[in-house]
Amino acid sequence: MPQNKPDKVRLCGHGEKMSQKKDEAIAALISEPTIKAAAEKVGITPDTLRRWMDTSEFRKSYYEVRNATVTFAVARLQQATTEAVSTLQDVMNDVDSPASARISAAKTVLELAIRTNDADSEAANSDRWDEILGIEL
Repeated sequence: MPQNKPDKVRLCGHGEKMSQKKDEAIAALISEPTIKAAAEKVGITPDTLRRWMDTSEFRKSYYEVRNATVTFAVARLQQATTEAVSTLQDVMNDVDSPASARISAAKTVLELAIRTNDADSEAANSDRWDEILGIEL
């Protein structure tokens, strides 16, 4: 009768361990520069990672995590906009700053205002929120 040998440990056994490894692989793919580096971080071979990447379930999970990561980063950027505008205004209004810095700050403020106005106009004239926001509703 076959016996399980205690010295043999399966890296990816039943569902939970496999799922945990795949979750780790998704995080590694987002944080590491290459597939090889991501695989090494998780403790699997690059070939295993590529096989997982070829499955629709893994791809779907990867894109969900990546999109959530990007959404979080965009939210942080949006939170910093008030401070960024204040900084531009400070430079623009600082008579002791070089003229080139003041002009550059003023130009940046104007360009961003125009772009924001264009985006708002496009949104107001469209009923396709998915296209405007770049997401699937």
